[in-house]
Amino acid sequence: MSAPPREPDGRFSFRPTSVPSRVLAALEDGPATLKELRAALDANPTTVERAVTETRNRKAVYIASWQDDEVVPGRMLSVAVYALGNKKDAPRPRRRHVDAAAYQRAKRARRRTRLATAFNPAAVLAASTGATR
Repeated sequence: MSAPPREPDGRFSFRPTSVPSRVLAALEDGPATLKELRAALDANPTTVERAVTETRNRKAVYIASWQDDEVVPGRMLSVAVYALGNKKDAPRPRRRHVDAAAYQRAKRARRRTRLATAFNPAAVLAASTGATR
Protein backbone atom coordinates (compact mmCIF):
# COMPACT_ATOMS: atom_id res chain seq x y z
CA MET A 1 0.00 0.00 0.00
CA SER A 2 1.46 3.33 -1.03
CA ALA A 3 1.52 6.47 1.06
CA PRO A 4 -1.19 9.05 0.39
CA PRO A 5 -0.26 11.93 -1.92
CA ARG A 6 1.22 15.10 -0.47
CA GLU A 7 0.44 18.75 -1.07
CA PRO A 8 3.21 21.07 -2.36
CA ASP A 9 3.80 22.26 1.23
CA GLY A 10 4.51 18.67 2.34
CA ARG A 11 1.22 17.93 4.13
CA PHE A 12 -0.81 14.88 3.22
CA SER A 13 -3.78 15.47 0.99
CA PHE A 14 -7.16 13.77 1.36
CA ARG A 15 -9.82 12.90 -1.19
CA PRO A 16 -12.24 15.85 -1.48
CA THR A 17 -15.22 13.76 -0.36
CA SER A 18 -13.51 11.95 2.53
CA VAL A 19 -14.50 12.76 6.09
CA PRO A 20 -11.00 14.05 7.00
CA SER A 21 -11.19 16.55 4.13
CA ARG A 22 -14.67 17.59 5.27
CA VAL A 23 -13.28 18.08 8.81
CA LEU A 24 -10.55 20.33 7.41
CA ALA A 25 -13.14 22.29 5.41
CA ALA A 26 -15.31 22.73 8.51
CA LEU A 27 -12.33 23.93 10.54
CA GLU A 28 -11.54 26.58 7.90
CA ASP A 29 -14.51 28.51 9.33
CA GLY A 30 -12.79 28.56 12.74
CA PRO A 31 -12.00 26.32 15.72
CA ALA A 32 -14.64 23.76 16.74
CA THR A 33 -15.28 20.98 19.25
CA LEU A 34 -16.09 17.40 18.27
CA LYS A 35 -19.76 18.03 19.02
CA GLU A 36 -19.78 21.03 16.67
CA LEU A 37 -17.95 19.07 13.97
CA ARG A 38 -20.45 16.21 14.22
CA ALA A 39 -23.31 18.66 13.77
CA ALA A 40 -21.62 20.44 10.85
CA LEU A 41 -20.73 17.23 9.01
CA ASP A 42 -23.90 15.32 9.89
CA ALA A 43 -21.83 12.14 10.21
CA ASN A 44 -21.50 9.22 12.59
CA PRO A 45 -19.75 10.38 15.83
CA THR A 46 -17.17 7.59 15.64
CA THR A 47 -16.37 8.46 12.03
CA VAL A 48 -15.81 12.11 12.95
CA GLU A 49 -13.60 11.15 15.93
CA ARG A 50 -11.49 8.89 13.70
CA ALA A 51 -11.22 11.61 11.05
CA VAL A 52 -10.05 14.15 13.64
CA THR A 53 -7.52 11.64 14.99
CA GLU A 54 -6.26 10.99 11.46
CA THR A 55 -5.90 14.70 10.70
CA ARG A 56 -4.10 15.24 14.02
CA ASN A 57 -1.73 12.35 13.26
CA ARG A 58 -0.95 13.99 9.92
CA LYS A 59 -0.24 17.31 11.66
CA ALA A 60 -3.08 19.17 9.95
CA VAL A 61 -5.12 19.85 13.12
CA TYR A 62 -4.15 20.64 16.71
CA ILE A 63 -5.93 21.28 20.03
CA ALA A 64 -6.15 25.06 20.26
CA SER A 65 -7.80 25.20 23.68
CA TRP A 66 -10.09 23.40 26.12
CA GLN A 67 -13.69 24.32 26.78
CA ASP A 68 -15.78 23.41 29.86
CA ASP A 69 -18.79 21.19 29.24
CA GLU A 70 -21.05 19.83 31.98
CA VAL A 71 -21.66 16.34 30.57
CA VAL A 72 -22.35 14.74 33.95
CA PRO A 73 -24.44 16.91 36.29
CA GLY A 74 -22.21 18.42 38.94
CA ARG A 75 -19.00 17.58 37.11
CA MET A 76 -17.28 19.78 34.58
CA LEU A 77 -15.41 18.04 31.79
CA SER A 78 -12.93 19.68 29.48
CA VAL A 79 -13.64 19.33 25.78
CA ALA A 80 -10.94 19.88 23.16
CA VAL A 81 -11.34 22.74 20.69
CA TYR A 82 -9.65 21.81 17.40
CA ALA A 83 -8.13 24.25 14.91
CA LEU A 84 -6.23 24.02 11.61
CA GLY A 85 -2.45 24.06 11.81
CA ASN A 86 0.60 22.23 13.04
CA LYS A 87 1.09 23.79 16.46
CA LYS A 88 1.68 22.32 19.88
CA ASP A 89 -1.51 21.14 21.62
CA ALA A 90 -2.84 23.24 24.49
CA PRO A 91 -2.25 21.54 27.87
CA ARG A 92 -5.26 19.75 29.31
CA PRO A 93 -6.67 21.37 32.46
CA ARG A 94 -7.11 19.46 35.70
CA ARG A 95 -10.44 17.79 36.38
CA ARG A 96 -12.64 19.70 38.80
CA HIS A 97 -16.09 19.46 40.29
CA VAL A 98 -18.74 22.13 40.44
CA ASP A 99 -19.52 21.39 44.10
CA ALA A 100 -16.48 19.87 45.80
CA ALA A 101 -18.36 19.15 49.05
CA ALA A 102 -21.12 17.25 47.22
CA TYR A 103 -18.49 15.28 45.33
CA GLN A 104 -16.76 14.27 48.59
CA ARG A 105 -20.08 13.21 50.16
CA ALA A 106 -20.92 11.06 47.13
CA LYS A 107 -17.43 9.56 47.14
CA ARG A 108 -17.73 8.57 50.84
CA ALA A 109 -21.19 7.08 50.21
CA ARG A 110 -19.86 4.98 47.32
CA ARG A 111 -17.01 3.75 49.51
CA ARG A 112 -19.37 2.84 52.38
CA THR A 113 -21.59 0.92 49.94
CA ARG A 114 -18.62 -0.88 48.45
CA LEU A 115 -17.30 -1.88 51.88
CA ALA A 116 -20.74 -2.99 53.10
CA THR A 117 -21.35 -5.22 50.10
CA ALA A 118 -17.82 -6.61 49.80
CA PHE A 119 -17.48 -10.39 49.76
CA ASN A 120 -15.76 -11.66 52.88
CA PRO A 121 -14.90 -15.39 52.60
CA ALA A 122 -14.00 -15.65 56.31
CA ALA A 123 -17.42 -14.34 57.33
CA VAL A 124 -19.16 -16.80 55.02
CA LEU A 125 -17.13 -19.71 56.43
CA ALA A 126 -17.84 -18.63 60.01
CA ALA A 127 -21.57 -18.32 59.33
CA SER A 128 -21.78 -21.73 57.66
CA THR A 129 -19.93 -23.52 60.49
CA GLY A 130 -21.56 -21.55 63.30
CA ALA A 131 -18.15 -20.46 64.57
CA THR A 132 -17.77 -17.20 66.40
CA ARG A 133 -14.77 -15.38 67.67
